[in-house]
Amino acid sequence: MKPNTNNKAFNNGFRQNSSNSNVGLMIDQQNSLNYSHRLAEESLQIGEDVLESFKRQNDSLKRIQNKVNYTIGDLGLSQGIIKLIGSRDQQDRRIVIFLTILLFAFIGTLYYVFK
Repeated sequence: MKPNTNNKAFNNGFRQNSSNSNVGLMIDQQNSLNYSHRLAEESLQIGEDVLESFKRQNDSLKRIQNKVNYTIGDLGLSQGIIKLIGSRDQQDRRIVIFLTILLFAFIGTLYYVFK
């Protein structure tokens, strides 16, 4: 029996196509891996940027909180001073009313004495 040369050529061609397709698949896989690696690096960089942004925002919020706490302390001190001023105002009014009554009593006494 004579070997079939067409069959041999077909088998060799199939193997070459199979090798070429394997190489093509490997190249596609490598490209896919490279793309995935690039996406992972970009995602990591975005995550780092977001984390850095959060740190800056946290620092800003802490500074603002310190200013607000300082202002609240000043407002508390101011409210204490306002209450003190209010109580002093009431004391002064009582003194003025008492002295006015005392003055009218003195004027009335003088009037009755020198009448």
